[in-house]
Amino acid sequence: MKHTILTGLALVALASCSTPNAENKEKKARDLVTNYLKQNLADPSSYSSVKFEPLWPNSTTYMDTHKDAQDMFKETLHLQDSIEKYGTERGPLSEVIYEDIAPNDRLKTLYQAKKDSVKKLIKEKEAGFKPQLIDYRMGHIFRYKNKLGNLVLDSLLATFDTNCSRITKTIGRTGEDWTPKE
Repeated sequence: MKHTILTGLALVALASCSTPNAENKEKKARDLVTNYLKQNLADPSSYSSVKFEPLWPNSTTYMDTHKDAQDMFKETLHLQDSIEKYGTERGPLSEVIYEDIAPNDRLKTLYQAKKDSVKKLIKEKEAGFKPQLIDYRMGHIFRYKNKLGNLVLDSLLATFDTNCSRITKTIGRTGEDWTPKE
């Protein structure tokens, strides 16, 4: 019983130590985005926040860093492309592959088996993989008045350095690069 209580207290202490740092990064990221928009919008006084998405870490994956995983994935895509050449009147095989009426059960089985084996291999190799933090990202939806004075609803995806101390890249709703020029 004593061990259970001590373990519980240790977990609470650990959680309380890590939460302020995460909340601090989240707040810093929100402040950076807000300041960035107020500096770059046509009418900064019209800026109004609608929603901030949670801050999320962007880390390396096994697929990103290992050529063997990339090769296996490309091979699976090549097989899928080959199978799609056998399309039906209802569309490419990939659209009907999970339906009861497939144009060629042998191709369906072959593709599924290959896909499953690649997933299994990558999952096994990912088990020992240690991801590295690349950056943090946050989405934001906001309103502002454009140069014509029209109220606009827009969104922005901001990328931050690993300390959340500066914005390194921004992308607007339509894909335009809003990255700060240094």
